[in-house]
Amino acid sequence: MFSYINLYGKYPPGLFAHECREGKLGLSCEGVPQKDVVKSGVQRARSSSLALITLMCGLVALFFQ
Repeated sequence: MFSYINLYGKYPPGLFAHECREGKLGLSCEGVPQKDVVKSGVQRARSSSLALITLMCGLVALFFQ
């Protein structure tokens, strides 16, 4: 499995070597601490402001056409 990851994946060498172990059923990453994901409204704010900017640019383009 490591050889497949190294050949076809775009990962840096040795990325999984210290965390995952190769076994008969593939890679086992048991015991690796999971990161807590904290949800924030930053992504939502970015997407809504991007939509607003796109809408405003479209309206300005239609107005000056």
